[in-house]
Amino acid sequence: GRRPYPSDLSHRAIADRDYRLALRAIWRKRFASALERSVWSRLAECESNGRWHIDADFDGGLQFHPDTWSSYRPDSYPAYAYQATPGQQIRVARRVLADQTWNAWPACSAALGLR
Repeated sequence: GRRPYPSDLSHRAIADRDYRLALRAIWRKRFASALERSVWSRLAECESNGRWHIDADFDGGLQFHPDTWSSYRPDSYPAYAYQATPGQQIRVARRVLADQTWNAWPACSAALGLR
């Protein structure tokens, strides 16, 4: 058989690098959101024993104060966190996190090592 030319090897190296970059992008897209969900799930477990539809002084799995929920939720979301899906609560929590950091959940974020 023929020996590969140096240019063949460099093309293979580029292709291998591109393949690795593509795999990394796919991994991030598929698994990063799962990892993020697990952080929110752990926080909900700490805040409300994982009860996403709890209706109390603080609502939902992530224990939103009604005023906080009202301030950060999109208009299309339910009026109270306990009426929202876990995914909706997480999306609102990301907005709260961007504005208030993990301090919005002081005890549990500290207990989970998030701050």
